[in-house]
Amino acid sequence: MKYFISFVEEYWKGQLPKIMCRIEIFEEPSKSPYAIEEIHFATDNEKAYYKFREKWDLETLSRKKLEIVRNIAINLKQEWLNEQCK
Repeated sequence: MKYFISFVEEYWKGQLPKIMCRIEIFEEPSKSPYAIEEIHFATDNEKAYYKFREKWDLETLSRKKLEIVRNIAINLKQEWLNEQCK
């Protein structure tokens, strides 16, 4: 099974993190025009986020590579949460 992913930045006035994002995951070959899953995360680490997005946005991935993307998003989110709890 292959998965196509797309990064979608989200924003609202006064938000705390600099970047909020969701990664939409679509099954390939497409059986539906809708994402089968979304990964949501937030970060203030703009440099890491843009590097992450540049490497993976609009790519078709194996399940193994999708897990790598998921783990990076989780780490960025956890990094931001840890900063908020100081």
